[in-house]
Amino acid sequence: MRKAKCPFFSDFVKENSNNQGTLFKAIKGMLVEKKAKGFPRRNETALVNELGKYFVQKISNIHSEINNEISSNNDGHVDPPWPSDDNEEYPGDGSRFDAFELLSEDDVRKLVVDSHKKSC
Repeated sequence: MRKAKCPFFSDFVKENSNNQGTLFKAIKGMLVEKKAKGFPRRNETALVNELGKYFVQKISNIHSEINNEISSNNDGHVDPPWPSDDNEEYPGDGSRFDAFELLSEDDVRKLVVDSHKKSC
């Protein structure tokens, strides 16, 4: 294996001698240890609680924005941020979130653990 690597890398350096970026990327790929991406290793309960707090705060902020909009409008009516269903320009498929099911801590943990590890 070692004998095969030497000619390969020699040819690679010769072919890319005028491209420092390619050479540095190749060296970095060989020498730098890749870190696994994902949730940090720590107390699962703390992680789930932090996620829950984030979404509770997010929902609270949305409620506050809606209440501020209603109180600043004289007639107390606020138009939705999307067209009504009877408008032909409605971009959605008409489906809405109108029924929710309460999840247990184990349900949320399973969703988090089973989710794919990916980044933006």
